[in-house]
Amino acid sequence: MTEANLNLRQLYRLTELPGENSVKTAQGELDAAVRKAYGMTEKDDPLSFLLALNIKVAELEEKGRPVQGTSSRHPIWNQGQKCANLP
Repeated sequence: MTEANLNLRQLYRLTELPGENSVKTAQGELDAAVRKAYGMTEKDDPLSFLLALNIKVAELEEKGRPVQGTSSRHPIWNQGQKCANLP
């Protein structure tokens, strides 16, 4: 970012341009990795999902409840559930 003299908004505007570019490719790969890690479909929005997950984790932490990584025992994520069932 610094080398290209771009702020974060300018950098992400590159994903809105027509055609392929390295930022758009990297964002697509990141989205695909999040979808795969959480068992999401192509139609699911990783950003909305991660925001909802972050809010839920913050709520649990605020209540003093333990928060741990994703597993079938996790209070937020059960691998048998689809992401649509999350808050």
